[in-house]
Amino acid sequence: MWQSKDAKTAVDQAISLRDQAVIVDLLSVITLRPSIWNLDLCTALLPSIGELLQSKYEMYINIGCGAMKLILKNFASVIKSNIDSPVQNLGVDISREERHNKCMQCYKDLVKIRSLILKKQNIAGKNWSYIQRTIYSYAIFGLN
Repeated sequence: MWQSKDAKTAVDQAISLRDQAVIVDLLSVITLRPSIWNLDLCTALLPSIGELLQSKYEMYINIGCGAMKLILKNFASVIKSNIDSPVQNLGVDISREERHNKCMQCYKDLVKIRSLILKKQNIAGKNWSYIQRTIYSYAIFGLN
């Protein structure tokens, strides 16, 4: 899948395995390559990232927080501007409607993940600094 440079296929395949270790391995590779990210990857990965943030494993939480920060840094403004603007224009703009739907899904997932992170912040532990920085990222990019 990587040979054909089809990151979405690789992500879909990893998610279908329902194995957090596979998602962690995948995220640790693709977070190093922000240029391959797009709204499709965000939409596909956000639910799995939310699951990682609930893990008992520190590494999973760290990788999940790193992916969240990447998504917020690179896509928060796109998501926010698309959910704030009306979809209906004169004529049909299918790509705009698809982008709006992806942004709405990302926003819903980000809100769910934010509530998970806020619950986690009350639990003292090694991951506190990662969680705190992720919460800060939400505020910086206006998704609080």
